[in-house]
Amino acid sequence: MKLFLFDATPAAPGEKHGPEGPTHCGTVTVDYEYQVDMWVADISDDYPHVVRCTCPGYDGRGKEWERVDGKLVEKK
Repeated sequence: MKLFLFDATPAAPGEKHGPEGPTHCGTVTVDYEYQVDMWVADISDDYPHVVRCTCPGYDGRGKEWERVDGKLVEKK
């Protein structure tokens, strides 16, 4: 299962960026859903430049988080 991280700075024209789009800044690979939640909590506290995370494989339906008031919160 993959957790995709996005920052707020799009890649400049010609600059290499991640496979998920111009603001894709990292990917975390995990085996279990609880690990995704742990990563999101750590990223929320330690990586303020990450403004959005997505996990398409979470619970078979996918999950997305956005930074609101300094913390990553699940998008409904």
